[in-house]
Amino acid sequence: PAIPFPPAMLLEPTNLSGDTNQKLGFGFYGNVYKGNYIYSNGVSIQVAIKTPNITEDWSETIRNRKAVLEELRLIAYIPEHEYVVRFIGGVILQNTPESNDNGRIQVVLELCET
Repeated sequence: PAIPFPPAMLLEPTNLSGDTNQKLGFGFYGNVYKGNYIYSNGVSIQVAIKTPNITEDWSETIRNRKAVLEELRLIAYIPEHEYVVRFIGGVILQNTPESNDNGRIQVVLELCET
């Protein structure tokens, strides 16, 4: 059985913004972009946003989405530690007729800059 994602770690998608022109990195399953997250108290922080790769091959896109979703589920259970990048939360939206992004899965982490 899949590890459940803790509902308390779900972020409000309207409080998250990213810039696809500010790509920080990429991997086999996804890309990482610089973004901002606004907490409910109005405090804004810079974040890194990981999203699955969307390709022309739908089966590959599904595999990428599943891999990023599994990463999101796992990372939610890693306790905070000074040597581990801080997990802020995740965005999981289902595809709906009104959405134009085929649903959304995003892993949101603290932005570490050197």
